[in-house]
Amino acid sequence: MARRKTIKLAALNIKTEPHSPERYVQLWEFLYNTHTVGHLRGNDFLVIDSLEMHDQNAITPLIKGSMAKFTEINIHDPWFNLETRERIETESVEEIVRIPHEYKPNLKQIYYTFNPDRHRLIFEADPIAPSSIKRAFENIMKSPLIRERYGDVAVELEISRDAIQEILSLQNIMSLEIQISRPNPDGISHLERRVYNRMADQNIRRQDFKATTTHPDGILPDEETIAMINASQSNGKTVARAKIGEITEVFTTENQPRVKRYSYDSDFETLSEVVLNNSYDYLSDIE
Repeated sequence: MARRKTIKLAALNIKTEPHSPERYVQLWEFLYNTHTVGHLRGNDFLVIDSLEMHDQNAITPLIKGSMAKFTEINIHDPWFNLETRERIETESVEEIVRIPHEYKPNLKQIYYTFNPDRHRLIFEADPIAPSSIKRAFENIMKSPLIRERYGDVAVELEISRDAIQEILSLQNIMSLEIQISRPNPDGISHLERRVYNRMADQNIRRQDFKATTTHPDGILPDEETIAMINASQSNGKTVARAKIGEITEVFTTENQPRVKRYSYDSDFETLSEVVLNNSYDYLSDIE
């Protein structure tokens, strides 16, 4: 009997300049070969632990593999004996614990694909929150080793279209904040291309737009502001404060990932295969 299961996928938009698929392949291989680690939260960290080129005959092969979440333990911190309720001195711990430094506990693997043409990282959204994966990669890209070779690498969470539509449908917007990093000029709408061109012409990599009003009708976004809100779906975030009756409510796209669910038969497909096979569908309706 078939065992149907469900997997959820999310994505990051990873951008460096100049844009080229070959450069993104080099970036990903560099992250893997240098074992660059990103801080998740607390004592948890993330690293790319496997990398494989898929469809070698393609002009730009898709990359697939897994990321590893692990816990970093400082054995020099005080330890505690739960049975005797006694503190254990560091010297005693070192006598007992003889684990190689490169061994890390609490492994959790997250399968991914990385598309160099679209510079999108598509990954399982269940094991770790997509916003945490974003934070880890932001930390990875801040590594001096990465910055020296690739400069400023932007990491943006792919945002739910519903979150964007909710803000676009608001009435009585009293304040609006849009934060975007410069979009990739490929595969964007005409209006979003204007956003890219304006930023590129001024050598702007990241832009913060803020607007407030006391007008009873609120802010009335024009075409360019709407284009910036749409561009933030893959390139940043939008926060709006709107009057709903007598109450001012906050609407934000931050930490609202674009998550898609896929069903699969665990008797015939591995998780790695499911992520790979469905990553094309995930990408198909991203502008």
